[in-house]
Amino acid sequence: MGWVSPKGLVNDEVDVSRSFGFYHLLPVVNARPDVYEYQLSELDEFIIIGNSGLWDYVSYQTAVDIARSERGDPMIAAQKLRDFAISYGAEGSTMIMVISLNKLFQSPSQQTADGEPPADPDLFLSTRRRQKDQIGDRSIARLDEEVDPPTGHLAIVFTDIRNSTHLWETNAGMPSAMRMHHSLLRRHLRFCGGYEVKTEGDAFMVAFETVSAALLWCVNIQLQLLNEPWPQEILDCEDGREMRDAKGNVIARGLSLRMGIHCGSPVCEIDQITKRMDYYGPMVNRAARINTCAQGGQIMVSADVVHEIEARIFETGPETEHSLMQPNGVVDAIRRLNINVVLVGEVKLKGLEVPETLSLVFPDDLIGRKDMDEDSIADAPMAHPVICSVDELRELSMLCIRLQALAGGRVFRPAVPRKGSNAQMLPPDLCEESNRSSSSSLHLYADPASLLPSIPDKASEAECGAILELIVLQLEIATTGLSNRLAPPELNTLTAALRRRNGRPLDPETLNEILNLLAV
Repeated sequence: MGWVSPKGLVNDEVDVSRSFGFYHLLPVVNARPDVYEYQLSELDEFIIIGNSGLWDYVSYQTAVDIARSERGDPMIAAQKLRDFAISYGAEGSTMIMVISLNKLFQSPSQQTADGEPPADPDLFLSTRRRQKDQIGDRSIARLDEEVDPPTGHLAIVFTDIRNSTHLWETNAGMPSAMRMHHSLLRRHLRFCGGYEVKTEGDAFMVAFETVSAALLWCVNIQLQLLNEPWPQEILDCEDGREMRDAKGNVIARGLSLRMGIHCGSPVCEIDQITKRMDYYGPMVNRAARINTCAQGGQIMVSADVVHEIEARIFETGPETEHSLMQPNGVVDAIRRLNINVVLVGEVKLKGLEVPETLSLVFPDDLIGRKDMDEDSIADAPMAHPVICSVDELRELSMLCIRLQALAGGRVFRPAVPRKGSNAQMLPPDLCEESNRSSSSSLHLYADPASLLPSIPDKASEAECGAILELIVLQLEIATTGLSNRLAPPELNTLTAALRRRNGRPLDPETLNEILNLLAV
């Protein structure tokens, strides 16, 4: 029978239950692994394997970003991850392994005699790189550098957030949500080879070399928005609450983004102030108007974009002049998402003479948005925001106990729980400390569970409200007692004198005492 020590170690020797070399601790500690199976594809670049020396200090996404910067050399990638973990405090044994998967799906004909893949102009992402930009966001700076601005025939994407003006006026979570929104869009631009033309508030204008890259970026963004850790204020409001389809799948959560895609050959000029490429002309105006026709969570595309989709992705339509330019890797990635094209019809765009035949694009996971419009969003039942979670109530209760102890001139310390055979396994100094008398002059030892109010694990909103009201009342009493205890003796004397006056006019002696205190 194994046990976990107060330090969190199995049998007070090792911090994991699965490890090599601890033969004397079998069967409590053994090397039998947990086995999981994952289906790999051409999109998987590498696998990172590491122990707690890595994952305790480096997040999964950061590790992937660092490894991608050296994906051509797995050994260098592992060394970079090691150095990064050490710089954040990793000590002792740090095990990191990066396994490259680039050659796993290549046939022998795709490799040269020395085993290296030949130069392939049809890469997943454009390999053209500009001079390294000075980027303040370190999570973006770790990724591949931004591609050169595309020219000639290209795809333009406009995006903006539904009801962003109202959210900025009424929702305190918008500053944090906007930073998350910008970071998400810019990260995936690096993955899909997009060029950020400019931003205006919450709106993005982005250019891509191909329609397929633009479509992949839009679909990925719509899917990833559902997984972002949005602030609770956003999730509690009408525009950001969670919505599900008839099958129970989440189709809306957090900020809702509308997108419009159009392709063509715009006028390309370098902006003399920003020194970045800008795009003008009828093609850009049409792309902007297409975006305004979309609703929150929708991707609206023009007829030219649909022709490219049918020719290259669905292979149901005739080839176009630019369909063969769509990268194979991007096309395969879109096919895995099982996109659906829903015809909207001919729409007269504001300020443009020629109407446009518009369509909506949904991946299979978001097909439930097809029947979701602005009216259904407004009419959907809104969940009442939770006052606070059970964990937050317990943390607040613990704070109340500590303040009450301080008001009595003591420092609260939770007693160490000891049960059964574990009582003999605690260190002697820890047992002695936990068994000290509660009459100690400095510390107050007690079991927090006996002092905290009873809070059910699944408390209702009414129960949470009642418990919170009681805790707030206790906090007010504790802070009042603590302030009286810490107040200077002169102030306590003055307070007592004022109470004795009982509403009568102050005499000159009392007034002088007040002035002296204010002067100090």
